[in-house]
Amino acid sequence: MKRFLLWIISVALGVALLLAAVMGVSYAFTTQGGCPDAAAQFGGQELETNGFCWQVPLLGGRLDKVFASPATLTVQKLGTLYTAHPDITLPDWASYTTLTIQTAVGSVVFAGSVSEYQSFLFPANGEYKAEMTLWRVPKGGMATQFEGGSTGALRKNLGLERPAKPTGWYRYSFRFTLQASADIAFSAERVEQGGIVGVRISGMTGDTAPAVETDLGSVQCVRAADGWRAYIPAAYNASSGGHAVNVAVNGEPMKGVKAINKIEAIGSAWAIGRDTHVGDTLVGIKGRVGFEAAAPMLIIKSHELLEKHTLTKWQQYWKDQLGTWYGMFMHEAMYSEPVMRDIEKFLDNSQRYVTGKVFLTLRPYTFSLVGIESKHDLMNAKFAEYGEINNAWTADDVKGFTKILSMPLKIYHAVNDEE
Repeated sequence: MKRFLLWIISVALGVALLLAAVMGVSYAFTTQGGCPDAAAQFGGQELETNGFCWQVPLLGGRLDKVFASPATLTVQKLGTLYTAHPDITLPDWASYTTLTIQTAVGSVVFAGSVSEYQSFLFPANGEYKAEMTLWRVPKGGMATQFEGGSTGALRKNLGLERPAKPTGWYRYSFRFTLQASADIAFSAERVEQGGIVGVRISGMTGDTAPAVETDLGSVQCVRAADGWRAYIPAAYNASSGGHAVNVAVNGEPMKGVKAINKIEAIGSAWAIGRDTHVGDTLVGIKGRVGFEAAAPMLIIKSHELLEKHTLTKWQQYWKDQLGTWYGMFMHEAMYSEPVMRDIEKFLDNSQRYVTGKVFLTLRPYTFSLVGIESKHDLMNAKFAEYGEINNAWTADDVKGFTKILSMPLKIYHAVNDEE
């Protein structure tokens, strides 16, 4: 009997030692790599974790090993974001989320889940701080059931899922500056009497409806998923020609300066427009200055390309000549010179048909002009193709044109035959 009891005890001790060994090996080989991937993004930028706590299953889910890092006061700086509603990208495992967004002075503008954030509109541009926590809890479980602890601690698994999976959370703390600008697009540039033009207004902060004013009649804005919609009617008795459409977003008209600021924000992010200039001063001293002007560089080059497509050869020539004089007079404090008014009239008249869209490709420190779209584009393939074929004249037409064009030179050399 004693031998039997000793055998039972030895077997029990052996099993206990075996289990202890298995548990020790499992404990040793269960590392932080067993925690889920922390990848999350805000506004297209990768977020860094600021605190976490995970319970990773051991022994087939009987116990959990804890991995934890306390939250700190560190706040990740994301810089300036130019979209009115920065997107949040979550890992697939996130089942419960909390998000709080505050202004620079600590006023809470949003508190809820990430899914609720999708319908949130920032009240205005400015600086914001956000804190986000992503949980993974078993189906049917609650975050309040999570025990947590310090790294290395053991916890009893809740046993709510099979096979057992890690349970826990990651915390993120970040700040950013929101600098969004409303974008306005028309469904058409021209409309016949009795027609309607649609207006899409997107990329704006706040929930105040934009104001659209035009001499064509009253316009009401309606809410849409990505902003606002408005419809401008053109009455049957509406006068022909251009009609002004003024749009005010949050009380601010969308005019030239705001558009320039938006282009500047986009271009400067690519370090475009950095250069030096050497010029002459009024008193004849030469000077050299360094500057950064992303918006002017992008706008001027785009406008020049549009002019190449819409102006005639001599319009471009004289605009360049008079433009150089105008700039020199302006630089040398001669704005009040009457000839400036004459040049302005020419410049204004030359721009009547310089309108359309210009497409650019931005790269670090540089950009490329891709092309234009304009109803006044003079580079029209239905007339002729440069260096290729033409549809506008015949070979006999070319012979006659050449003969007529050469006539002044033939007369000159016939009279002055000694040359």
